[in-house]
Amino acid sequence: MNEKNNATPTVSKTSQKGALLSVCTLFRKYSVSPCITQLFKLRGIFQNGVIDLQFTANSARRFIPLFLLLALSLLSGCKAAQTEPAPPSPSFYESSSFIAPVSPSLPMPQSPDTPSPSPSLCLHRLELLPALAPTCTKEGLSEGLYCPLCGLTLRAQSVLSPTGHRYEQSRCTLCGDYEESKGLTFELSDGYYVVTGIGSFVGKTLVIPQIHEGLPVKEIAEGAFYNAYGNDERLELIKTLVLQEGITAIGKDAFGYLTNLEELSLPEGLKTIGERAFGGCFSLKSLSLPESLEEIGKSAFANCSSLPYVLLKTTPSRIDAFAFYGVKALFLSVEARPEGWHVSFTDTLCTVYFKKDWQEINGVPTPKN
Repeated sequence: MNEKNNATPTVSKTSQKGALLSVCTLFRKYSVSPCITQLFKLRGIFQNGVIDLQFTANSARRFIPLFLLLALSLLSGCKAAQTEPAPPSPSFYESSSFIAPVSPSLPMPQSPDTPSPSPSLCLHRLELLPALAPTCTKEGLSEGLYCPLCGLTLRAQSVLSPTGHRYEQSRCTLCGDYEESKGLTFELSDGYYVVTGIGSFVGKTLVIPQIHEGLPVKEIAEGAFYNAYGNDERLELIKTLVLQEGITAIGKDAFGYLTNLEELSLPEGLKTIGERAFGGCFSLKSLSLPESLEEIGKSAFANCSSLPYVLLKTTPSRIDAFAFYGVKALFLSVEARPEGWHVSFTDTLCTVYFKKDWQEINGVPTPKN
């Protein structure tokens, strides 16, 4: 009798149970590869004896389910490999239905144990790089897109040019900055400029510049815009006066008798207001004095009769006589008159409230009684 025909089925190098586990492992390992590659690899493994199954025709039927399972797995792997969709393009992610929640944060750092996927293999998750609006003088950025998983920039941010100021009546409608007045006259003094007069300027808003010909502007000269006799019609036009940061001193009679002046802006850093500097400005309706102020000259705000009150939060070392003559009310941040203040720094027409006599409600000083 032929020994080959009577040979009993044997499983070398592993038991039947072990063979089943090994084949299942092969299914998992090779199920995502192309079909032909899988078949060649499995064929080589069987031929090399990793799993050596010998059986007769009578016993082959017990392995039929095993090979059916192998065939189904190979076909499934082929179908998955052939029909797997390509990663969506960046334009696909930009559709409104796929945009992730807006997040201004930078890409999330990956754990040292979790390698970042390759951009070519990553199924990108969309994050927005927030836009930065340009200002009148500074550049901005457009909105961008990136993937926080692999760090790939899907849409780069572009630089947006500054918008530039848009002035209406000497004030920018975008940022509120004032347009510096042109045509004023200046005088050089020890490395800085002093404003000496109106020059050729004509307008309702007078803005003293910070810089002139590359040097700072620090002072307003004595009588620079004085109009006691109403001889200059251009001075009669001025309704708003803006002194920008850098001005430290305002000279005697500098803005006296600007009778139509309604708004006044004094910068922080101003130390000295000279004698009658704003005397006779009958239409002035509000006044805020900077905390840096050290000296207020005689009659500096005399006859500013439209001022409902003046709030003096600072304590200048000197206030001369009649500095606030004609002002309706003066609210002081001190409990008593300091020694450096003239006894007649105001007059009987101006009611003086020391700190103990008033309170501030919504930024407005109000007498307690």
